[in-house]
Amino acid sequence: MSQSDVPEEFLRQWREAQEQYAGMDDSSATHAGDAPELTDDEAAEHLAEGWEKLHEVIPRFNLAVLGNTGAGKSSLVNAIFGEVRAEVGVGAPVTQEVKPHDNDAGTLRLYDFPGFELGKHGRDPVSIIKDDLTAIQKGPEEDRIHLAWFCWDQGTRRVEDAHRKAIAELTSRSIPVIGVVTKVRDDEMEDISEFGRWICNNVDGLWSNHGGKPTICFTRSKAPSAGLARLLEETRAAADATFRDAIDAAQKLDAAKKRRAARGLIAAAAVSAAAAAAVPVPVGTAAVLAPIQLGMMGQVARMYGLSLKGVLGGGSALFQFALQLTGRAAAASLVKLIPGVGSVINATVASAWTYAAGEAWLFLCDGIASGKIDPNEVGPVLGYLQPIIEFVLKSRLRGSGHSPTGQRAPSPDTEPAPSEV
Repeated sequence: MSQSDVPEEFLRQWREAQEQYAGMDDSSATHAGDAPELTDDEAAEHLAEGWEKLHEVIPRFNLAVLGNTGAGKSSLVNAIFGEVRAEVGVGAPVTQEVKPHDNDAGTLRLYDFPGFELGKHGRDPVSIIKDDLTAIQKGPEEDRIHLAWFCWDQGTRRVEDAHRKAIAELTSRSIPVIGVVTKVRDDEMEDISEFGRWICNNVDGLWSNHGGKPTICFTRSKAPSAGLARLLEETRAAADATFRDAIDAAQKLDAAKKRRAARGLIAAAAVSAAAAAAVPVPVGTAAVLAPIQLGMMGQVARMYGLSLKGVLGGGSALFQFALQLTGRAAAASLVKLIPGVGSVINATVASAWTYAAGEAWLFLCDGIASGKIDPNEVGPVLGYLQPIIEFVLKSRLRGSGHSPTGQRAPSPDTEPAPSEV
């Protein structure tokens, strides 16, 4: 295999990955202990366990969205996060009470607050904020709101006293609030910019990210644009660092940020694999690493919105590919690529193997999520994933500066021995 066999799109992503992996913390390694070769049912259980426990690795980010009825709150959320099914209505107010919406991956909860005109029809929205916010923030820690967007429709360009009270209520509870002007039209940018400056000068409590100046984002709520990208970036900056991976994982606007979140999962699994092979693991018992690798695959699959049934059900080609990447047969095939490895896998090889399996799996999940790969027809795709696996394996070994024999690992451009992976 030469580098020319690796898809150009992956090479671009791999260059992106090098900077990401270099800065990731590896302090969470654990030793897995010995394990026999897994049956298919056991492998499925480990993958499913990873899928179910994604929330333990990436804590959920809870976002509140407020503003007048018709300000485009729900459309805005749907544009950035895609699968969060906030209701969108025409005419009568849609949101009559505070409603939580969770995405399928469990990495985002949206609290959709009632529109402020609802004060004409029922409970005063400011009272709703005070009462329901108190209940939410006094509830379980994992349910508490971490950040809020307050939306103004560019068509009205009106700030009401109730808006100020709502923002004050949120900031009094240490919830950062980002101001958002929605439904902006290109031919009205001068007027809209003036409105944004007025908000900055007359509305207290908005989060500041630029020299103490309040942050106002301008967005087109029904179509991805630079405005949405900036809102996403400001949201990451305003949020506690604990939740930035959750924001990246949940959004569907920036594929590179989503891959970054996935690579955090891969890096953690690689560290655990290295710890499990701190005392070199015989190839015949390489299944000791399979639970770690399969759990990682389950986490990445869920992060990309793949259903557990879709990954495991009905002789799924995705599950068969996962099996090819793990266990004794995969280990025996991979070690053929490394001169002098013999019959054992040490920490360096275990880590590199896990990175390689993770990157191939990520490339597959990313392709399915973006519509480039049909999940029902992944067979033809698997052929060009093998060069990716071999390329990453050798790149990681070369980056470590040594091979299992103490010699420098081969270059990724070196022609490998035949592989069955």
